[in-house]
Amino acid sequence: MTEPRLAVRLLRLFIPADARAEILGDLAERFARRKERHGERAARRWYRRQVVSFFLLAVRERVRALSRINLRSTSMIRPLLQDIRYAIRTLRRTPVFTVTAITTLAIGIGATTAVFSAVESVVLSPLPYANSDQLVRVYSSYRDDPDDREFNTAPDFLDFREQINAFETLATVYTYRETGVDFQTPAGPVRLRGLEISAKYFEVLGTPLMMGREFTREEEDGNSQLVILSYATWRDLMNEDPNIVGQSINLVGIPFTVVGVAPAGFQDPIVGLTDLWVPENLAPGGSNTRGNYFLSILGRLKRDATIEQARAQLDVITAALAQNDSRYPENQYAAVDPLLDDVVGSTRPILYLLLGGALLVLIIASVNVANLHLVRALARHRELALRAALGSGRGRLVMQLLVEGMVIAVLGGVTGTVAAMLGIRALLGISPDSLARANEIGFDPVVLLFALGVTGITGILFSLAPALRSSDLDVGDALRMSTRGTTGGVAGRRARAVLATGQVALALVLLSGAAILARNLWEQQRADLGFDERNIMSFEVNLPTVRYDVDARIRFHDELQDRLRALPGIENVGAVSKLPASGGFHFWWYEWPPVDGEETGDGIQVRVVEGDYFEALKIGLVAGRLLDERDVIDAPLAALLNVSAATHAFGDRDPLGRQIEAGGREWTVVGVVDDVAHEARGVFGRKIYFPHGQYADNRNWPLVQVVESTRPLGVIVDLVRTELARLDPQLALYRPLSLESMLAGERERERFATVLMGTFAVVALLLASTGLYGVLAYMVGQRTHEMGIRMALGAPAGHVRGLILRQVGLVIGGGVLVGLGLSLVAAQLLESLVFGINPRDPMTLGVVTVIIVLTAIAAGVLPARRATRVAPGQVLR
Repeated sequence: MTEPRLAVRLLRLFIPADARAEILGDLAERFARRKERHGERAARRWYRRQVVSFFLLAVRERVRALSRINLRSTSMIRPLLQDIRYAIRTLRRTPVFTVTAITTLAIGIGATTAVFSAVESVVLSPLPYANSDQLVRVYSSYRDDPDDREFNTAPDFLDFREQINAFETLATVYTYRETGVDFQTPAGPVRLRGLEISAKYFEVLGTPLMMGREFTREEEDGNSQLVILSYATWRDLMNEDPNIVGQSINLVGIPFTVVGVAPAGFQDPIVGLTDLWVPENLAPGGSNTRGNYFLSILGRLKRDATIEQARAQLDVITAALAQNDSRYPENQYAAVDPLLDDVVGSTRPILYLLLGGALLVLIIASVNVANLHLVRALARHRELALRAALGSGRGRLVMQLLVEGMVIAVLGGVTGTVAAMLGIRALLGISPDSLARANEIGFDPVVLLFALGVTGITGILFSLAPALRSSDLDVGDALRMSTRGTTGGVAGRRARAVLATGQVALALVLLSGAAILARNLWEQQRADLGFDERNIMSFEVNLPTVRYDVDARIRFHDELQDRLRALPGIENVGAVSKLPASGGFHFWWYEWPPVDGEETGDGIQVRVVEGDYFEALKIGLVAGRLLDERDVIDAPLAALLNVSAATHAFGDRDPLGRQIEAGGREWTVVGVVDDVAHEARGVFGRKIYFPHGQYADNRNWPLVQVVESTRPLGVIVDLVRTELARLDPQLALYRPLSLESMLAGERERERFATVLMGTFAVVALLLASTGLYGVLAYMVGQRTHEMGIRMALGAPAGHVRGLILRQVGLVIGGGVLVGLGLSLVAAQLLESLVFGINPRDPMTLGVVTVIIVLTAIAAGVLPARRATRVAPGQVLR
């Protein structure tokens, strides 16, 4: 892969033409060396830092050049520099205003820049592969549900690879479920994460191996004991052996020949970091049938091909398959998606929502500063009038106020950029694993240019209107108005009221969005998922097939669970092929006896269980019995249905004792259990449970062990590790965690969005309330003369307070009406992020409205009280 294209273009802008070729060539050589030593990502980060360095150098040289200009002969620069010096002196004389404005802008610019850095790194930047715009992912989908995306079968992949010419090449990778091996080290066994891949996998991703070669098609036969190591595995476990290619290493008791080593920093676009790769078994027969969907397909389009051409060619093939092969569904087709869209698809709505929230904070901050400028400019009417009377034109006055605004914006932008760098670190600290490409978030030249652009635009926006307003004055009227308290007339009051109303409206939008996300998270956490996650510890153990046949696997699970049950403080021990609320898994076809001669069958989630699984998770038995020690390999096949599956298949009829067909076998229903969610959001569905003792011969099922105990997690982990080592010291204890932690991990993305949106909402509420308070407080101060006269003439204090609160009411009413309308529109963005609740929920919007109203009233109470404390005699004197 070459240097970052955007970074190269920026460098060309900063480097003088006479030195450009030599410097760019030197940087290219250094980039290549860094990529070889430290990996693609580190090299790209280094290159971006060079861009920033050259940018700062260019700015420094430009400043030096300007300092050498004869200001006496430069009619345009000299006044500008004078305005800058005057603006700095003016701002130093009003430290409260200056610090408030800079801090307010820094909050808005910092939040916006930090979130934009995430959007740029995750959504806008290309994937870290050569010509990544040519990469696609191929799914199985259905014409009656085109949004559905399913895995592919091995025969389909082989047909696509041979017959499609829109692709340079296709490759497949097994991502259906995480797989791995236990590798023996002097410190004990460690789990290595593995991927099964086809030939041309690295070629598709445009990543040459650091050493060695890829797998060939002939090695996709299921018998090739070959392995490609990741750079980290080669470095940490093979001591960076330069002669590792061709050597044999022991994995799960089998010698594997190392044929290659991947470059540093390489990771799979779907599953991320991987320790090693082995050939995928694509040989016909066995599990490689038209009905077994378990493979992911990656493709690289030819340079002159389009996605539409690839889709058209795939449509021709799938139509022929449906016509010639009865096992191929008629409504099935191959969907092709750009790989970038596939990788960041579920992340994009969250980041765009957060960017929208950050932009609203920036707008509120800019409105706040604009209000401060407007109030400050009105207080300077006499100064501006005198300057106009002495000959300053309107353009000169506007320029002076614009320069002051830009100085504030630049200082706020610099502070905000520093805050953004800290904010990016905070984002990385709280970003969930489910946030795609989170490890690539960083501050690069694109983000720097964005920060500079935002700074310039906000500086112009919040200072232009006050500048035009303040310069559009009648000198005589301004001098007369400056001799008595004033708020700048009706137009001035209206302008500030409109700005304050806008702040209230935008704060309501942010607060309503945060409230909807918070309620969504709260509903998820309190939702009944059908099981009890408390006091449950889970872990995985990989049983290598070479050492564990069917009988050995059954004996291992029985003995391990017996050992654990005998430990003090452990109540129940079981196992399952997929933990509840951790995603769908093994969606198979099942059939039941026909009713009235009509064939009956549908899809169902399959789970293989062992031991006290249902007792440990407190999954209720509705009818019949649970699976137990009676259900051994030579006993009649027994299965459990959940309530949804039993009702779907048998309706009001008793399901116990009835026969169902699934997985190519007939099972007798011996019990019915409660429904259990397979998604943390609370998604339920039909499930069938097979006993591991009767289904272990189907495949080497990787079971997740569950242990119920009230003892601390660390204590249980140590006990389990000890017992596992006694049973088989070559097995590694993998991923021990509590079920509560697992559920928290499944909800990380929602929590991430809720925390950030909540933070933005609180900041917006504070900015809006302080902005409203500042406007009202200044108005009261400017109308002190008027209030004193009213009270001297007999106006009661309540009447004077009413004048202030009436204006507060108008601002609140207008802001609430506008904010509610915008909130209803923004609710469309939340529909894809919430589940089970209405993003336009009237109760939530009502509570948010009450909070906004109370906050706004609180902001107006103190100025209203201050208005009644005016001493009439002092005012008249």
